[in-house]
Amino acid sequence: MTGALIQTETDPRYPGRVTDVATLCTLGLAPALFPVVGVTAALWGADVFFAGCGAICLLAAALGLSVPVLRRAELRPAGPAARAGR
Repeated sequence: MTGALIQTETDPRYPGRVTDVATLCTLGLAPALFPVVGVTAALWGADVFFAGCGAICLLAAALGLSVPVLRRAELRPAGPAARAGR
C-alpha cells in the first residue's frame, strides 16, 4: 500500500527515482545494518535489540496517526476518467 501511495503522489517525471530511493531505504540498508544488529545483540542481548525495533515501530505508528495528511492519504482511481478530473 505504501509503495502504491508513493507512486500515485509522485510527480510523473520522477517515479523511477522515487522508487529507487524508497527501495534503497527499505531493502538496501538492511545488509549495511547487519553488523549493528550483531554488536547490539552481543553487547546488550537480543531482547534489547527487539525492544528497540518495537520502539521504532511504535514511533512510526504514532507519526502516521498524528500527521493529518498521512492519516487521510488514499489511493485515487486510475484510468482516463480519473486523469480527466471526473
